[in-house]
Amino acid sequence: MSSSNYALTFIPGTLTITPRELTATFSSIPTKVYDGTTAAMLRFDRDTLGNFAGGESITATSDTVTALYDSKNVGSGKTVTVALSPDYFNAGPGTNLANYQLKTVQASITPAPLMVRANDAWKKYDGKAYRGGNGLTYRGFVDGETSAVMTGTLRYSGAAQGAALPGSYAIVPEGLLASNYKVGFVPGKLVVDPYTFNAKMIGAAPHVLVGQRRLPKFQDDRTRLADAGRPAFASECTKLVEHRGSMQCASSRK
Repeated sequence: MSSSNYALTFIPGTLTITPRELTATFSSIPTKVYDGTTAAMLRFDRDTLGNFAGGESITATSDTVTALYDSKNVGSGKTVTVALSPDYFNAGPGTNLANYQLKTVQASITPAPLMVRANDAWKKYDGKAYRGGNGLTYRGFVDGETSAVMTGTLRYSGAAQGAALPGSYAIVPEGLLASNYKVGFVPGKLVVDPYTFNAKMIGAAPHVLVGQRRLPKFQDDRTRLADAGRPAFASECTKLVEHRGSMQCASSRK
């Protein structure tokens, strides 16, 4: 080829031959719970294999074959393909398995369950309101994944927020997400124990009513409290609570 008016330059092109797609009748469409892999299993009627190139043939040795999702992530309408492996298919004379693939199907991957639990917390009564939480425990990550896959902003709610008096309160985690997991939140527990201190009677002290018993008011031993490095309460106990068989002060006044 030539032209007196042009300087011709020839650039090679590329011929791409893709695997020929075999037809088959599938008895089940794969749906699996997210496991961090692209692995799938397909069941089909091996006697329905068809669409071979002229003179070639392939027979299946099993009705179940391994396949691959187009990605490992959760979703519907995902493409699943089967590369013809000698583990499941026999090639006839003059046939190369690499020249074929099984018909693609559309399938789904559903979220894996993930439990996110607030860790329990404990404190002695100190008159200060509790805020926040004590971290989280996760159960349900797959394929070596960790909390690094979580998104969102961790928040704590529940009765523990602002709790100050002795008692048991719920710590409720919330706000975290994970695209391949169905996240379930489990509350933890905050326990505020009554403050225990050394006390002495003050003469004929007045009484306070605790349950059905009248108990004398107490004055703390400030010297001992200071030596122990504990918070100094006011001199007169105004609220006693029964805890593990003994009476302990929950609040006081000067």
